[in-house]
Amino acid sequence: MKKQVSGKISGSVIAPPGSIEFELAVIRFREDNWTIIYCPALNLNGYGKNVTEAEKAFANTLHIYLKDTVAEKTLELDLEKLGWTQNDLGVKPPTITRLISSNPDFRKILNTRPYVKNHKKIALPLSEKWLRTSKTYA
Repeated sequence: MKKQVSGKISGSVIAPPGSIEFELAVIRFREDNWTIIYCPALNLNGYGKNVTEAEKAFANTLHIYLKDTVAEKTLELDLEKLGWTQNDLGVKPPTITRLISSNPDFRKILNTRPYVKNHKKIALPLSEKWLRTSKTYA
């Protein structure tokens, strides 16, 4: 059984107009001499020699991901591939149960590494189609 430790990943993303803010699970763990921060709902990570470096790297990875997928108009398609759903009830990230069953790397982290699970508010700039019926989910 892995020990879960409380803590907080700092930082925030300001939701620009046309965005929805989600509170997503973020996992922090060590591998070799690196601290890794991983968001399974977006399949993004950042790493560094310490928590501060890893947080900065994660923020940079998220920024590049959003910039690129918005520019290419592929954000919603990518989210759907990651298990996000959109319907009359709104936009919903994949559940942890679904992520564990569909993502072998995430499953391996949970089963083999000590980790810290937190939540991070992340604003996603969704298209008008997704925004029409969307609500914020935690």
